[in-house]
Amino acid sequence: MINRIAIVLLISGSLACKERSSSGALSVDSKGIHEISEELRESVDIELRKFSAARTLLSQRVLAEDSTVTKNEWNQLLASKLSPEGLASLSAWHQAVARAAKLENIRRSTIDLDRIRRSAEATAKFCETVPKGGMLHIHPSGTMSKETVGELLETYNPVIDGPKLVKTIIDSKMLLYGDEITLLESMGQKQFRDLDLEMQERFLRLFALPKTPYTHEFERFDAFFAVKDLLLK
Repeated sequence: MINRIAIVLLISGSLACKERSSSGALSVDSKGIHEISEELRESVDIELRKFSAARTLLSQRVLAEDSTVTKNEWNQLLASKLSPEGLASLSAWHQAVARAAKLENIRRSTIDLDRIRRSAEATAKFCETVPKGGMLHIHPSGTMSKETVGELLETYNPVIDGPKLVKTIIDSKMLLYGDEITLLESMGQKQFRDLDLEMQERFLRLFALPKTPYTHEFERFDAFFAVKDLLLK
């Protein structure tokens, strides 16, 4: 079944695809990246329109009707009509774009990783020093800026039960710092727009990692998602 989590991923991906298409990303650029045919470009536009239609159906089915989309329905909605030759041509174009972007980023970077690669000792030290913890990935809801969170809170005006938020986060083994706990416990239970401007600003800071300490435990990072999900679910 396709659930609400998939909604965020689909809408984000669909918007990104539409932006790339409308901005001419499927055309030849000035760097000589190899050309794809007009026929293939039209085929890709058809696929993007199909993706947009699937997004609309998914939003209607899951959000409006509180229902689901089955895997078979989903596969039928997004079944590609691109030929094997078309897919190969599109893949080659993607690879050419990626190579060009890589070279451009290397040219613009202030860090020369080749200096590290040439030394086994430097490579080992670099890999030991770089923070790790899991595969690099993105949570779409975690990419929101403070301004975006502020707009959502202003629009939906949720009830903020500060003490309950603290209890929920602590009981879930997540982390808030002392001043953050004090802030939430002092708020009582109020809707966002009922807070004064200073309190709204302080509350919004919970949606970003503080500048101090310099590093944070994952549990503090996780608390951001908990606060957001509890208020904007």
